[in-house]
Amino acid sequence: MSLSTASSLSEGIRQGTCAPSVPPHSAGPIVLDPRALAVIRSLDRKGRPDFLARLIEKYVVSSTEHLMSIRRTVVTGDATALWQAAHTLKSSSAMMGASMFAELCHELELLGRAATLDRVPEVLSKLEASYPGVCAALEVAM
Repeated sequence: MSLSTASSLSEGIRQGTCAPSVPPHSAGPIVLDPRALAVIRSLDRKGRPDFLARLIEKYVVSSTEHLMSIRRTVVTGDATALWQAAHTLKSSSAMMGASMFAELCHELELLGRAATLDRVPEVLSKLEASYPGVCAALEVAM
């Protein structure tokens, strides 16, 4: 793990945006698809910085921003902003192998597209509860 990636994740943990809820080596649910991580690792090139670590660092930053955007839509009732942020978070999470997390994003995306916002707080609560586990699993993957 690079020093900047460790610092980024550590900062996220301090701010409560990426605090691990499941110890990294616990027998909890599988949070990341190892095949997705293997594909990303296969893109590494000799003599270049660790591609997976750089991608994880960017994911943590962007996913935190998208979660904040989704939270704002609960207050503003902006269905368009909801589905757009949820769609983007879904895609990047799926690429990182966080398929269960991506499914929750997909559910929020569908709610936003249908402008049915009554269930958004419930699904957002599940999404926020699972986010620390995704971050913890990514930290272990580095």
